[in-house]
Amino acid sequence: MKTNNILYPVILLICLIWNICFLCAQVLAESKIRVALFTDKGAHARELLCTNLENDKSLATTYITGEDICDDCLKNFDVLFFPGGSGKREALSLTPEGQKKVRLFVRDGGIYLGVCAGCYLASCARPEYLGLFPMTTVDGKHWRRGKTTLPIEFTELGMEIFGIKQARVNVIYHNGPVLQVYEQYADKVAPLAYFRGEVVAPGGKVGLMVNAPAIVLARYGNGLVLGISPHPEATPGLTTIELTAIQWLYNHRPTNKQTLPTTSSSQASRNQVSTGTSQSYKSLSAQIYNEAENIFENTISSHYQHIHENAEQQAQKINGQYQVVTDCSGFVSYVINSVAPKHYASIHQISGRSYPHAKTYAQFFSELPENKSMNGWLKINSVGELKRGDIVAWEKPDSSRSETRHKGSGHVMIVIDKPEKPVYENFKGRTIKYVEIYVLDSSSVEHFPPQSLPKLSHSQFRDGVGKGMIRLILDEQDNVIGFWEGTFSHERNTVIKGPSYTNKIAFARLVSLF
Repeated sequence: MKTNNILYPVILLICLIWNICFLCAQVLAESKIRVALFTDKGAHARELLCTNLENDKSLATTYITGEDICDDCLKNFDVLFFPGGSGKREALSLTPEGQKKVRLFVRDGGIYLGVCAGCYLASCARPEYLGLFPMTTVDGKHWRRGKTTLPIEFTELGMEIFGIKQARVNVIYHNGPVLQVYEQYADKVAPLAYFRGEVVAPGGKVGLMVNAPAIVLARYGNGLVLGISPHPEATPGLTTIELTAIQWLYNHRPTNKQTLPTTSSSQASRNQVSTGTSQSYKSLSAQIYNEAENIFENTISSHYQHIHENAEQQAQKINGQYQVVTDCSGFVSYVINSVAPKHYASIHQISGRSYPHAKTYAQFFSELPENKSMNGWLKINSVGELKRGDIVAWEKPDSSRSETRHKGSGHVMIVIDKPEKPVYENFKGRTIKYVEIYVLDSSSVEHFPPQSLPKLSHSQFRDGVGKGMIRLILDEQDNVIGFWEGTFSHERNTVIKGPSYTNKIAFARLVSLF
């Protein structure tokens, strides 16, 4: 009896642990994005693609056929991935019944990702194709252009979706579609990248590929369709960016009221994607800049002052107009909190103050990991990578405690345009190298020209919100070693006679939370 008395609770404990492990495994499996990779006739899924899909711990990948789709397997998946191969043969493998079920899957909220042949399949170029986005192909007679490496240029939204820092990259191309949107449906498709080079088939027309969309995003019903003409998954350095795109698309599935960015004209279609009207599909960098620009355009009174209130109190919005009494970090905190409160919370919680000071922003940015985002923040290592909507912050060098307390801990600002080319200037008998960056911020410092102040506020000098050029000092390797904020500080009532040197300068970009 004593043995049984001991064994009984042990058995209960083992059963309890087993049940907990089973439930944890179930929750973990359910939290993964369920991907169906089409592997039927016509689909040539590369070994590297399969390996990367299987190794990604956020994905649960299953290989399926046209017969599986006809048997209603798609109800068990979030994403349907059609790889390269032959679009026509993939369509035949599906059969008309399977084609219909793919359309229903996407219409009801599924995500379709098609690379090369899978991109052909999503188009309207042939009767048997799926017609998931309103695009056809140009010069289809000469589709066999061959295999080569071509330059493509990502739009701002494309860079965010694929999680890359450089807009222009070289990618492997192998007979992918040269897409053209039907003019009347131009606002239904968002180009994410454009070809900036071309390869021409014998007898084909020259000039068709250059500036044609290389990657497109469209909405079909309640679902999303991502079409990729080239092969990033086969290109060194880009082999996993499609997996990043899957995560982005999954976390940005539309509601009935959301629309894609629109292309308002054929010129916009050729060059860049318009930001459109849906906040959900703008890059966060664009949203940050647009919010700051809206405040600038509608500010009726502005004053530079350190206000010890929470971020949402750093500006007052009344009937669409703003009264902005705040310092640099209060202004940036207000903007970020308005657009991306979760991103703001990750930096606010470490500040220990009503809002993070410039010093905190600079330290937070400098401690971000290399080449991957953390809590929606991506570290920008090089001044040349800065773009509109990025954040620049520096900490004052060797500031006394009293000066920091009364006159700020540094400066933080929002980038308007990417940096100018480096300038060499003779300063006090020696040559300094710097770049000028156009920024939007709240400051008491007269920035370098061109400087502009809110028109509605009728300000006579820099006292709060405004735009202007700041200078970042570079060494010969283009590392940032100092800053030169402007010409005159109204807060200190002193002329700024030259740059300040420090290594406490950092940049960051807001990206989507995966």
